[in-house]
Amino acid sequence: MNKRINTKLNFKAAVSATLAAVMLLSFVGCDLFDNGHKKKSHKDDEEEDEEETEVEESETEESEPTEPSVDVEPPRTVPVSASSDVDNPNPNYEMIMELDPDSYTVTGSMILTFTNTSSVELSEIYLRDYPAAFQDKNDSYEMDISNVMDLRSSTDVEIDRDGSDMTTVIVSLDEPVAPGEEISIYMDFVTTLPEIGDRFGYYEGVYSLTDFYPILCRFDMNGNWSHEPYFFNGECFYTDMSDYEVELTVPEDYIVATGGQIISEENDGGYTSYEITAEDIRDFTAIVSDEFITVSAESNGIDYYVYYLPGTDIDESAAANAMDVSINSVEYFSECFGDYPYPTFSCVFSTMPASVGGMEYSGLVLIASNMDFEDADDFFGYSADCVIAHEIGHQWFMGIVGSDSYNEPWLDESFASYTEWVYCKEFFPDQAADGIWWLGYDMSTSISDYDNTAPGSSYINLSVGQMTDTYTYWFKIYAEGAHFLFLLEQELGEDVMYDFIKEYVSRYKFKNSTTEDFVNTLYDVVGTGNKDVNKTVDTFLDV
Repeated sequence: MNKRINTKLNFKAAVSATLAAVMLLSFVGCDLFDNGHKKKSHKDDEEEDEEETEVEESETEESEPTEPSVDVEPPRTVPVSASSDVDNPNPNYEMIMELDPDSYTVTGSMILTFTNTSSVELSEIYLRDYPAAFQDKNDSYEMDISNVMDLRSSTDVEIDRDGSDMTTVIVSLDEPVAPGEEISIYMDFVTTLPEIGDRFGYYEGVYSLTDFYPILCRFDMNGNWSHEPYFFNGECFYTDMSDYEVELTVPEDYIVATGGQIISEENDGGYTSYEITAEDIRDFTAIVSDEFITVSAESNGIDYYVYYLPGTDIDESAAANAMDVSINSVEYFSECFGDYPYPTFSCVFSTMPASVGGMEYSGLVLIASNMDFEDADDFFGYSADCVIAHEIGHQWFMGIVGSDSYNEPWLDESFASYTEWVYCKEFFPDQAADGIWWLGYDMSTSISDYDNTAPGSSYINLSVGQMTDTYTYWFKIYAEGAHFLFLLEQELGEDVMYDFIKEYVSRYKFKNSTTEDFVNTLYDVVGTGNKDVNKTVDTFLDV
């Protein structure tokens, strides 16, 4: 363990005989671990939100219903949501961490606080150790998690790992958490980064700190914890909206890109400590390098940042274009889907492989630096505009509106691919008018072309486990899923489609949704008697 971080963070090693007292006194002396701190959350404005909802409902009641432009059929019964959803347990992460570039490690301490919003007692808490999924022939990268303590009683608790999936960490509590009760858990952890150009790891001077700390799993009303297998394609994280208070220390010549807000910087002995906060985000991310070149801009109250590396295919001109695409995407998608909720946005060109393209996190996207962006006029030719627009679309879908990316991956990746089309129409209208081949998929295919296919073969709401290979996953979730939303737009018209999406985002903002939630919202907005819409839903969704 790094000497500096060991001295600063490892409270338990200081005085073993008076462990609880030392821990509590240490928290009082640290702003980040102040037990009296009251975090601000979107729920603090609950009364205001309820008033706004009442106004919106009133306006909806007074508005004229949308008249279908096609023949109608008798109204159908909408599906009942099968989800055992749970109010947001409001996880709060307070973390002090230090990156040691020489040993490729992040050493940290964390207090995780959340409320048991289920209807049963919780005797176990499930966490995810996503770095454990990264391994090669010689190395495993599971986190070293130690000194775990239930702060309700200042008692040590045991942890274990799911034998079938080392990314799942189980904390066994001596005293269960009652329904409605809040619990705080303290722990130390050390994360070793693999040498890999990916969304997590270090490569060629870039340290990608993504999902690199112990993360609370989702649980339902019956206390069942969601911890599906990790997979390397697309989005693969299922979390609740959380608040973060972070102190991240790095060598002083390193630049930190993050989806949170940097509140302060303090230099000390060759190191810089960044105080970072973020509210209502899915995950905390920091991309760190001593080589980043930074471009910044402000538009309509949002601060934008683009980070790129010298000696790559991304130069000053490409970075300026990325800034334009970032601002255009955030502002236009805000018009179409609902407001972007954060004060900052960062686009980071990283060392991830061109075959991946990009990856999304709350308030930040990663884009591969070595992609071939030469033909900027060919939007759907995997241009920088297309890739960045797709990843920014994720800010709404799996970001603002969450979903179970293992069991229903279409709810985020299909939507993000559809946002490419939304962007194309606004900023590349000629290509939109000419028709497109979406990642090699002909979007001129009509719903009638599915009439001769096997029943159910076009369903897109499949789990990752139901798709046998990478191509099937890509085709179903990226291509056919986007086509489904494209066809809905053709049937409803652009204005009604965007009204539906805005309502969907409004209902599930900072929550998690299901396919049934999507369908219910659709029928609430457009009615259940539109024959073409019903056929399209039946063709693509098993509901």
